[in-house]
Amino acid sequence: MSDYNNELNNLFSDWEKASENDGFTDFCRDGLLYKGMVDGYRHSGNESELWDNSIKKILFLFKDSNNNGKDDYRGWLPNNIINSVFFKTVALLLVGIDEIKENGIYPSFNEAFNKERLTKAYEEKVFAIVNCKKESGGGSISKDVLLKFAINYGQYLKKEIDILKPTIIYCGGKGSVISIVKNIIFPSIQFNQSNENIYFNSDRNILLIDGWHPSARSSYEKKYLSIMEALKKHLVKVHTGN
Repeated sequence: MSDYNNELNNLFSDWEKASENDGFTDFCRDGLLYKGMVDGYRHSGNESELWDNSIKKILFLFKDSNNNGKDDYRGWLPNNIINSVFFKTVALLLVGIDEIKENGIYPSFNEAFNKERLTKAYEEKVFAIVNCKKESGGGSISKDVLLKFAINYGQYLKKEIDILKPTIIYCGGKGSVISIVKNIIFPSIQFNQSNENIYFNSDRNILLIDGWHPSARSSYEKKYLSIMEALKKHLVKVHTGN
């Protein structure tokens, strides 16, 4: 069994040095969220084993972290999730994407959207969060700046995704993030477009979701249902062959 976060830490050591050499000092680590003991911080536990045994290896890929400084996403606690639009949306999408069936049936919005279920999902479901740009940023980032970071540190970002080997990548931030996935992370892989939000490569069994940024100014229900209906259409198409 791989120790994914240990492999990531080795990668981050090199990545952070390269960032510091370029004058950046707020490197925010990410990856497979920890599932170990809690003492004001969640520590590494059995997340590698859970990830190995997961049929759906769900990775949320975003632009950058928001004013977090030099930190690590992997140990953040879920007691802050319900008060955060960003993480509340991540947990909501996690419930739907993880629990949708092969025939396209998924938990209704009302079933998925409650405090206990969202918190439990964040605490118990294994998943990864990765930012294309590791240097902590502000409330927004231009496409040009994001692309520059993705190009400059593309070898590290590509390696991070290669270590985790996700089967589902939710690209948060319509257009810009999925473009990085296609052109920088997987430049030699052809993804077929199933519908407006879904792209798939059957040879590598990688599904891309071109979705909302979790903090987008839209209702939780709209953000959830638009993605789940797109997934449903894709799965029905695969299931029926139509």
